[in-house]
Amino acid sequence: MILACLAALAFVGCTQDIEVVAHRSQELSASRPLAAFTCRIDGAPRAIRCEPASNLPASARPLDDPLPGGPRHFKLLTTRAHYDSTSEVLHADVAVQSDLGEPIGTLDGAVISGIRVSFGSSPTLRNGDASGCITNRDGVGVPDDPNAPYISYPQILSPRRASDSRTWKLSLNAKCACLNVYVWAAFPAEQSVPANPPRTVPAWIYADSNVAGPTSVIGGRFLKRVVVVEFRDAAPQEDKQFAIAVAGANVIGGDRAPDGSGAYYVTVPDDGSGAGLVAAVKLLQALSVVRAAYLKAALSTG
Repeated sequence: MILACLAALAFVGCTQDIEVVAHRSQELSASRPLAAFTCRIDGAPRAIRCEPASNLPASARPLDDPLPGGPRHFKLLTTRAHYDSTSEVLHADVAVQSDLGEPIGTLDGAVISGIRVSFGSSPTLRNGDASGCITNRDGVGVPDDPNAPYISYPQILSPRRASDSRTWKLSLNAKCACLNVYVWAAFPAEQSVPANPPRTVPAWIYADSNVAGPTSVIGGRFLKRVVVVEFRDAAPQEDKQFAIAVAGANVIGGDRAPDGSGAYYVTVPDDGSGAGLVAAVKLLQALSVVRAAYLKAALSTG
C-alpha cells in the first residue's frame, strides 16, 4: 500500500493535497483500495474539495475502477469547514457516501463493523509522520500501518446513502500539507461471492412465473431478476466481490467450465419491467474487470 500511495502522489501532486483512498475491512484479506480521491485544501477561505483521483498507475488503481466515462461509486462530502487561524487547525465535517447496491460497514447486514478513515504516517512519504496532523483521532493503528491515526464512522451505511458526518480537525503546519488518507469498510459480498462460478442454476429461474416481456423497457421475453456476469481471465476475487456489490446482486448459480471459468448467475432488484436489470447490466459493463454482463432471454415454448 505504501508503494501505491507513493505512485499516486507522483501523479496527482502533493502541494496542499490530501490523497484519499478507500480500503477494505482490516479483518479481510483485501490488498487493494475500494476508491481513490484527491482532496485539495484551498487557500482562503480554508476548505477541502475532494474529487476522484485520476491518472493512477495500474499498481495503485482501486477496486472502484470503471472504464473511461463510467460512474464512480464513492464520494467524500464536506458539509461544513472553518479554519482556526490561532491554532492553525481546519475543522471539516466530512461524510462518506457509497453508491454500492448493498450496505457497507457490515459483513452480514446486521453486525456493525463500521467505517474508518485513517491518515498515513509512513516516513517514506513526503509528509512524514502524520500522528500529529489529526488532532481529534479516535485511535491509532490500521492493517498496513500500526501508527496511523484514524477517525471512526461507527455505523452500517445503507445502499446509495451518505454516512453521518464526522469532524476532521487537521493541523495545517508544513508537515501536514500533504497526507495520505484511507477509508475502509466491510460489505456482505465479501462473504457471499464464490471464487469460481457454481456448477448449476436453480430450476425456478426458468419457470413460467419468472418470465416477463415484452415491456416498455425490453422488447423481448426475458427471465425476471436474473443477470449473467462473466469476469475477465484471472480476475482477482476482490474485484468479483466488488462488482457484485456495485449491482446489489446475489449469486444464485452459475455455469462453470472445466478450468474454473464461466458465468455467474445473479439476481438483482427489479419491478418486473426490466428497468432494474438494464441498470445493473450497465453498472457491471462499466467495470474494467467485467468481460460481459447480459440478460437471459426466455426461450419460447410455442
